[in-house]
Amino acid sequence: MLEVQGLQSLTLPRIFHDGPQEYAEPSSGYSVDIRIPKTKIVIEVDGPTHYSLGGHDPLGHTQIKRRHLSALGYTLLTVPYWRWYHGEAPTVKAEANPKTLKP
Repeated sequence: MLEVQGLQSLTLPRIFHDGPQEYAEPSSGYSVDIRIPKTKIVIEVDGPTHYSLGGHDPLGHTQIKRRHLSALGYTLLTVPYWRWYHGEAPTVKAEANPKTLKP
């Protein structure tokens, strides 16, 4: 089974012409998987360590990061690992197409 980061690097460059760029949010110090340039839209591809064991409930550190980014004015799109592993990547890719996202 491929790791989530491996799937992300294989799929997301097709969406973003320059490829996905990890982004360090300057005021919080958080690292996010992808920031759509010239917007406050960020995408997080969350692997199993972000969720309860065997479940789909985000852990505390993940919830806090999401709240902080939202409070900083970011629109956060979260792609949970099970959407990639179960063949739903085309749907996620269509939803994450920057041409369809508005700042």
